[in-house]
This record gives sequence, C-alpha cells and structure tokens, in this order.
Amino acid sequence: DPGMMLYPTGNKDGLMWEVEDELGNKGWVNSTSIELSR
Repeated sequence: DPGMMLYPTGNKDGLMWEVEDELGNKGWVNSTSIELSR
C-alpha cells in the first residue's frame, strides 16, 4: 500500500525519528514502535 514504507531522513530527537514515506510525507515516529527492514 502507498504510504506504508517509511524511510528515515536521518534526523533524530531522542527516541523519535523523522521519517518520510514514498509519497513524500514527513512525520515523526517513536523508534521503539517501528520495525526496520533489512
């Protein structure tokens, strides 16, 4: 589904990571609540 893959922008604030989806939407997520793809 569009918008389901998140890509870290490199900005971090404690446990919060700024991410961007494939549609260009940016937001902040808690790094403990996401699973990193390899």
